[in-house]
Amino acid sequence: MVRKSLDDMPYVVFVSFIMKFIGIKEVGNLSMVSKRLNEVFDNNEIWKILYSRTRDLRITDDSIHIHMCHRNGKKNIEKVSPIYWFPSSQQRTNRFIDGGFTGCPCLANIKSPDFHQFLSLRVISNSHPEYKDTTWVQEQTRNVQQHYYDYCKSIHEELNKKDGFSTVNLCRNLNHYIPETLKADEVKVNHKSFKKVTLEKMNTKRKSKIKKQTRDLVKNENELSEKKKELQNLFEQMKKLEQTITSEKAVLDKDNKFKTKSDLTISLIDKKLYPKKQKQKPIQKTSDTLLRHADGFHKTPAEWQAKYPNMPNPPGTMGFATPGISGWIPKPKDRWYRIHSKEYNEYYYHNFCDKKSEWTEPKYWLDY
Repeated sequence: MVRKSLDDMPYVVFVSFIMKFIGIKEVGNLSMVSKRLNEVFDNNEIWKILYSRTRDLRITDDSIHIHMCHRNGKKNIEKVSPIYWFPSSQQRTNRFIDGGFTGCPCLANIKSPDFHQFLSLRVISNSHPEYKDTTWVQEQTRNVQQHYYDYCKSIHEELNKKDGFSTVNLCRNLNHYIPETLKADEVKVNHKSFKKVTLEKMNTKRKSKIKKQTRDLVKNENELSEKKKELQNLFEQMKKLEQTITSEKAVLDKDNKFKTKSDLTISLIDKKLYPKKQKQKPIQKTSDTLLRHADGFHKTPAEWQAKYPNMPNPPGTMGFATPGISGWIPKPKDRWYRIHSKEYNEYYYHNFCDKKSEWTEPKYWLDY
C-alpha cells in the first residue's frame, strides 16, 4: 500500500476544498512544511481568496437568518423571520420609538431618522375589529399583533430597498446570520501580489486597532492623572483639616487650663475673703429640762474657775440653783443657746434675755 502525503495532493483540491476551512495562520504554517506546499500556498490565487475575506461580508437573499444562533450550545440552523418586539418584555402601543423597539437587534444599522416612518400600533391597528385600547402590544390578540407585524415588515422592506440591502433577509445584523451563508464582495481588481496587499491590509487594520487602543490608553491615563490630582487635593485638604483640628484642640486645652486656674484662684480668694466657719458640736440635750443643753451647765464654780482663770464671774456665783439639777445655773442674761442655721448650715448663739445673737462663741459657753 502506497502512502501519500499533502505533497501528493493536487493543487485544485487545495483551492476548491481546503481553503474553505483554513485561514492566513494555517496557510503560513502549511507553507513551511515542505517546498511543494510552499509553492502551493505562495500562489497568488490562494492569496486572492484570503484577500477576499478581508472585505466586508454582505447579506444576500440566500443567507440564513437564525437570530439566536446558540441553543443548548448548538447552532440553530432553522431560518427565522426578523423580530420587531420581544414577547417577554412590555412594548407600548402609542409609540414605536420606545423601549425595546429601538433596542431590538434586528433593527440594527437602520438610520435614526428612518425610525419615524414606523407608526405606532394604536394608529395602524385602530380600525381592526379585534383591537383593544390597551397600553401594551402583548395585550392585543394574535391577529392584531400579526397585522402590526406585517406593517412593520413592509416599512422595513422599503427602507432596505432604499439603502441597497436585501429585501428578502430584512435584518441587517450580521451576527444574526450563519457566517458561511454571508458573501464577500467579488474582487474585481487584479493585484500583482495579493499576498502583499492582504498583509498590508491586515497590518493597516491592526495599526488602526493599535491606534484606537492607544487613544483609549491616553484617555485613560489622562483620566487617571485627573483622578490622582483630585486625590492629592483631597489629601491636602485632609492635612489642613487635621492641622486645624490640632490647633483648635491646643486652643481648647489652653482655655480649659485657664478656666481651671481661674476657678482655683477665685476659690482661694473666696476662702480668704469668706473663710468657712468651723462647725460646732451639736448640743446634747437631756430629757430633764430645757436648761440642760450641755455639760457646761453642770460644772461647779470651782471647775469653771479652774478651766477659765480669768473669768470674773464664773457661772453659778451670781446665779441660783434649781431643785433636781446638779450644778450651778447662770443668770438669765448669761444664758446662751446654740441654734442651727439651715441657711448657712452652721450654728450661732442666741441670748433670749438680751435678744442678742452672735456667730462667735459666747463668753462662758465654750464647751458647747
